Amino acid sequence: PRGSCSTPNPVSYYHLITTGDGGAFARVPLADLRPGDLIVYTYTVENQYKGHVMLVAAVSSCGDTAVSRNVVVIDVTRLPHASDTRSLAGGGPGLGMGIAKLARSDDGTLQYFRGSGDPAPQAVSVVIGRAL
Repeated sequence: PRGSCSTPNPVSYYHLITTGDGGAFARVPLADLRPGDLIVYTYTVENQYKGHVMLVAAVSSCGDTAVSRNVVVIDVTRLPHASDTRSLAGGGPGLGMGIAKLARSDDGTLQYFRGSGDPAPQAVSVVIGRAL
């Protein structure tokens, strides 16, 4: 996925992190994930040039393995994550915090799960970035 880096949208962030253009972000491996990092995904479905940006608030050590991490994220969305503050407050879209999961597949691809208990990853291209 590519996008115009003059517009702050998920595709632009994805492009900046994966290419290093502009020197604003560094790509981060799953093992080095920490609070303050960004999780960015873009849809892999044809002709869907959009995605999502999440700020990492905390990285869990509970239930994690060498290839997966439960992550507390802060974002704006209509669809809550696991244990989401939006659900606990009666639902609805907007700013909130919840638990998502990142995992590395057998082929090394980073995968995103909307909730920590989701059985299958979302059909997205995902990257972790850190502001420089």
